[in-house]
Order: sequence, then C-alpha cells, then structure tokens
Amino acid sequence: MLTDWLLVRRLGAELERALRGARIRSAGMMADGRFGLRTTAGLVAIDAFGATPLVTLEPDARVEATPGWPRAAAASLEGLRIERVRARQGDRLLAIDCAAQSRFGVSSGYRLVAELVPRFGNVVLLKGETIVSSAKEFSAGGATLRTVRAGEPYEPPPLRQAAGPPRLVAESLAIEAERGGTRVREAYEAALGDQSPERSDVFVYRDGERIVAVHVVPLLQYANLTEQRLPALLPLLSIAIATDVELREAQAAAARRGTLSARLQKRRMALAHERAAMERERDDAEARETLRTAGELLYAHLDDVPPRAERFVPPSDPSVTIELDPELDAKANAAAIFKRYKKAVAKREHLERRLSDLQQDESFADQLVWEIERAEPATFEDLSEDLDRLERRKAIPRAGKARRLGAIEVSLGSDARVLVGRSPKGNADLTFRIAKPDDLWFHARNTPGAHVILRIDSARAPAEDELRTAAALAAFHSKARGADKAEVDYTQRKHVRKQRGGAPGLVWYTNARTILVEPKDGAAS
Repeated sequence: MLTDWLLVRRLGAELERALRGARIRSAGMMADGRFGLRTTAGLVAIDAFGATPLVTLEPDARVEATPGWPRAAAASLEGLRIERVRARQGDRLLAIDCAAQSRFGVSSGYRLVAELVPRFGNVVLLKGETIVSSAKEFSAGGATLRTVRAGEPYEPPPLRQAAGPPRLVAESLAIEAERGGTRVREAYEAALGDQSPERSDVFVYRDGERIVAVHVVPLLQYANLTEQRLPALLPLLSIAIATDVELREAQAAAARRGTLSARLQKRRMALAHERAAMERERDDAEARETLRTAGELLYAHLDDVPPRAERFVPPSDPSVTIELDPELDAKANAAAIFKRYKKAVAKREHLERRLSDLQQDESFADQLVWEIERAEPATFEDLSEDLDRLERRKAIPRAGKARRLGAIEVSLGSDARVLVGRSPKGNADLTFRIAKPDDLWFHARNTPGAHVILRIDSARAPAEDELRTAAALAAFHSKARGADKAEVDYTQRKHVRKQRGGAPGLVWYTNARTILVEPKDGAAS
C-alpha cells in the first residue's frame, strides 16, 4: 500500500481527534518491532521502517523500554498528556506534542516526530527544537542533507516541491482525463482545500479481504477491485499494517529458519565425516595385530636377532619382516613394539567412547532437523543455542533474552490435561522440572518428537480415551505427524532419565508400553 501527504494529513487529523488530552502511560518497543505509546485512548503504534510507514491506533499491548532511544523516549514521555497531533503540509511527517504542567504552573513538553517516508523513515524525540534521541542518527554529507543526532537542533526533511498532485492521485487523474468525467478532479480539489479532512469519507480498495489501497480521492487505477467509501481511516490502516507486520514476521521467520537449517546441515555433514574417519581408524585391527605378532615373534627369537639390526625376518615365519631400532637390543625392541600395541588398543577404546559421543550428537542433530521445521519464532533463540552446543562453540551470555515459551497445554476436563514441549530445552524443562514422578510421559516411538505429559490432578487413574488423546498429541507433535498411524511409547515420568552427557531432551526410558494411534492435534492454549 502507498501513502502520500494527503493521506498522512487525514491520518493526523483523525489522530488529533482521538488522542487530544490522552495521558501516556508507558512507551517502548512492541514485540513486532514497532515503537508504541500506551495511552488512555489506546496504543499509538509507530511503524516508521515498514514497507508502508504509518502511525496507527490499536488495542492496548505490552511495550518494553529497551536500551537506547526507546528508553530515553519512555523516560521523557511517560505521564505526559498529548496536546496536539498535526501533519506537516505537503509532507509525510506527523508531530505528536506532549506536555505536563507542574503544580506551580510550569509547563514542560516534548514533541515526537514520525517521519513516514518509505526507506527513509525515522522517529525523533525533541525538547523544544533540540533532538533528545532518535531511532536513527546520521550526519550531513554526500547525499545526506541534514544531521540527526542527540543534542543537535532538529531540521525536518526538506519538502519535495512536486509539480502537481501525489503519484496515486496523478495516475487516477490521467485515467479520468482519458475516459472523461470530473469525479477524481473534484475530490482532489476538495481535499486540498478541506480544513476538516477527518470528516470526509475515504476510499478503500480490496482484493478479497486484503486492503490494496486507501485514499481520500477515488483511485481509478484500482477499478478492478472492490471499492468502498468509509467514514474513518484509522481502522483501515490498523488492518493494513497488521497484514504488513504479519508478512514481515513471516519473512523474518523463514529467513531465520533457513539460516538455522543451513548451519545444521553443515554440522551434520561434518559429524558424518568425523565419524567415518574415526570408524576407519577404530577398525584398523590389522595394524594392531601386526604389532602384537611382531612383538611375540621377537620374544620368541631374541637370540637370533643380530646386534644393531634395522630389520629382522623370524625363521619361524619368513613372511614377516619386523622393522627395528638399531640403537636397541632385541628385548628392548620387543618391549617398544608391545608398548605401541598397548597404545593402539587404548586408542581404540578412546575412539569407541568418542564415537558414542558422536552418535549422541548425530541423534540430537536428527532431532533438530525436525525441531527447526516445527519451530515457532519464539523458540529460535533456544535452537540457536542448541546449534552452538552441537558446533562446540563457547556459550555467549545473551542480554535481554526473551522468556521461554511454556508448554502447550490441552485440557481434557476439570482434572486432566496434556502438556507438550515446544523445543529441546522445553522438552527437558517439561520432563525434568514440571512433570511429577507419577505423571505419564509419552513420546513417538523411534522418531524425533516432543515430550508429552499426561497429568491427572486427582487420585484416579487415567481413562483409556485420555491415554489415546495424549498419545495422539505425541504423534502429532513428532516427525510421524503425516502418517496414518503411529506408535507411541508411554511410561511413568520416574522411569525417564537424561542421557549422560546428552543434549537437552535426549533421554532413556524403561517400563514403557506402546499404543498405536492416529496423529491428532488438540485445542492448545
């Protein structure tokens, strides 16, 4: 969706009407990356960096005063009242004036400026004409005509002296000129001279449910879409920006998922290569046996070995040639050969242990393939840490880490519920911290999947349909979700234990029973 100064002027007029006199409760970053002002009139969401930079008025939501300019803005704005919202004539710039008056009548105020220009958007907080903080800072030079930096005087973006109407309006006027008529021209001239722009209707163009364009004049270039005339712009922009934010979040999630998958694929190849090399070295039994045979033959023929010999062919086995150290006698050479043999045997034992560790890593990597496929964006950080571990990277503490999502919960009645882990760390947390020893633990058999707990909050035993529901959820939240039927193991939680040295979520379990179910989802909360 495109905007221009006429649309932003209408937006400013509606915001002025909605926000004048509202108190700012808090300010900070929203979960989707927009800057928000929580006010008594609703949440003012400023999206200066989206594909369509806009300011919208939405239902209340949580904001966080993160370090940097959001924290500075929050410290300055919280508790103030919004006195005025105005748009700059001929530009996509909105200014929100906020002020408070002390009991002595002294007024203190700030201005929050939203520069809503695609690719060049910014949010700037002013005290008087001085910049307090801004989302983006830059200095004049080259193609940059102004400086935006804390402590400097604020200079708004230069006005573009366009020789005519905005782009969308110009296109619509050109179509009208070809077809004949005066509808667009009259609406445009009325918009230019309108002193109360919030009172006229807006034109909205939809492709099905999706809003393609909104404007204060008719847009004939969208004649193939459904046109509506509605009295308010703000509700339409909230719908349009929600679609834009959802698209951005989906694109960001896909990019992060792709990065995690690429890292994992690279690590899986490295693990397979390392394992193959170790298996070849472990299985080189011939080299060890050759050493043992050489040592035994030397001991059997100590008197037959000439002094300072470099090699020896034992009479009892002429097919064998034994390389010797000429500085050692026969007995010392035999001892040195047996020492090499014992080291080779010990190395094999070390390789067996290392191969066992590699097998655990490969099992966890197989689990992560599926975990990345099903991951919610909120679990990406946990999965990145799991990959750090798999890649043997040193753990780096992350400041301001988001709180981990709790387990998916499905209610089966007043006293029964099923809990489903969302990630490897979530699985480990669910099984070893949340679950009680006598809770039933479920997992899809021989395939990557979530840990699932069936909890009965009373003294009764679980019913058959509750067992099958929990098993169906375990199958659904596993790599077997596309199968017609899947085997699911279940046992009491006290029979589940962590794999020694294993990654989060890798477990051993005993006393299990198996149930065959159709994978099915439940109503999650």
